[in-house]
Amino acid sequence: MEAIEEDIQREEDFHNGTQQDVDTLDEEEFEYESVDIPEDSDEDEEAAEENFQDVLRTVKLQQELNAPPEVQPVVTKQPEVVDDFVRNYLVKAGLEKTLDIFEAEWYEKKPEIGKAGMGLENLLVPEVYQQNASTLEELEMIKDELQKTSAQAERGRQVWDKLKKDRDNHKMSHQRVVQEKTKLVTDIKRLQSQCAKYEPTIAEIRGKYEVCMKEKMLVRLDRDKLQSRIKQLETQLKEVQSQQPSKTQLKKEAPAKKAAGDSVWPAEDRHNPFKGVALKPPNNVITWAPKQSHKGHSMSVSCIALHPKTATVATGSDDTTWKLWSAPNGELIMSGDDHKDWVASVDFHPKGTHLVTGSGDATVKVWDFLKAKCVATYKDHSQGVWRAQFNDTGDFVASCSLDHTCRVWDVNSNKCRATLRGHVDSVNGLAWLPYSNSLATCSGDKTISLWDPRTAYCTHTFYGHENACNSVAFTHSGEKMLSTDADGKVYIWDVREVRVLKVVDCGPHPANAISVDRSSTYFAVASDDCTIKLFNMEDEKEGLKQIKGHEDAVLGCAFDPNGNFLVSCGSDASWKFWG
Repeated sequence: MEAIEEDIQREEDFHNGTQQDVDTLDEEEFEYESVDIPEDSDEDEEAAEENFQDVLRTVKLQQELNAPPEVQPVVTKQPEVVDDFVRNYLVKAGLEKTLDIFEAEWYEKKPEIGKAGMGLENLLVPEVYQQNASTLEELEMIKDELQKTSAQAERGRQVWDKLKKDRDNHKMSHQRVVQEKTKLVTDIKRLQSQCAKYEPTIAEIRGKYEVCMKEKMLVRLDRDKLQSRIKQLETQLKEVQSQQPSKTQLKKEAPAKKAAGDSVWPAEDRHNPFKGVALKPPNNVITWAPKQSHKGHSMSVSCIALHPKTATVATGSDDTTWKLWSAPNGELIMSGDDHKDWVASVDFHPKGTHLVTGSGDATVKVWDFLKAKCVATYKDHSQGVWRAQFNDTGDFVASCSLDHTCRVWDVNSNKCRATLRGHVDSVNGLAWLPYSNSLATCSGDKTISLWDPRTAYCTHTFYGHENACNSVAFTHSGEKMLSTDADGKVYIWDVREVRVLKVVDCGPHPANAISVDRSSTYFAVASDDCTIKLFNMEDEKEGLKQIKGHEDAVLGCAFDPNGNFLVSCGSDASWKFWG
């Protein structure tokens, strides 16, 4: 202690002596030295700022290290008094009456207890009781937590068992999938090897097929040449016989001609009166409206046709009957009910003396108006007949059927002169090329075929439709062909060049039938949307127009031969007169 006091005294003396020396100095006698102060740059300022921050952090850390430890508050628990302990116990136990008695007796006896010399320490509850009570409470809490934990553990175990089962199931499924995959890969490899074995055989068969088709074409060409040669020889023979006839030959030939009765095919190059002739188109077709509507059938009217010379309409219906009506008044003239199923087609003889009908009973019938009865029934079809039509001479009738065939009948001999096979689906419509021996058929196989019925040979096939073809028709000049399909599209074809000239979209509803006026200017389409679509082929700017009057799908339509009006029929069991 004495050494420390001496050091302090020496330090004070030093400071006092230094201060006296400084005070005695004269400011004028002191010489100052000039010192150049360099200008601080930005980098120096930043470095100084960083050094200052480091110094602050160092000082703060030192203060924290030198700071005394924080004083933790100490809670002193006072022992519980006996009477409070008893009261708490009775309250917890719910002994209210006992608590009331204890309170009364305690306050009554308390002065006596104090006089008896019992100190405060004798009235306190020993700490062990309080510890036991708190221990019991903690024990109860631990038991509750244990029960909750046990329940959670049980649920976890159940979830774990379920997950294990799911895992096992997934493993089994994966194994099955792997086995099936391995089996499929094996089967695919086996099939690939088998296909590789069959490819040479298929290539060989394809080559044989091509050779057979070429030979078939050559045979057909040879056959046509021979047939033409035979015709030439027959013509020469007839000329020779006509130059030198004999009585015996005349006697033999007369009954033979009478017995044969087969119609002779007309000349192929006969005159077409509509070709090269400009006819006046119908007037104000777009403004036509239904002038008359007639309901003469009990079911849908599926077909309609116009007499070539008089204002007479023929209709056929699903009620198995056909009827003749006067136009436009709709007076019933004649009817026939000899068919056993729906009537799908009616067509007049070019001279107007007969009517041909096609029916779902797989028959074609020819009706004579003078005799007022059926004069011929053709039964060679195996399924329902969709269409039947006379050629321009009236000696032949063509019919198409659900049995994928088209047949040509001789009206005079009542024989089937040709069966046209080639379509792979139902033949839905047909049309004779005007003033020729060619016949067009349309089918559900999306194609149109042009046939020579004399040889039953398909001369051309028209491709382009994307859905089943429903009907086909020619312009009166025979230069264009029109066809409709189930998509509502109308294809206009160049017959000589076998190509599409134009596609008119009348959809999306099916186009059931088509008719062309005699000037080859307009065509009318019977549509499934209750309307008739009209299109001007000569003036496309006019666009597609439609006229509406039916209450249900329109199934057929036909232009007047003179171009003055239009008739139509539909599923609403009616036929209408438009003009």
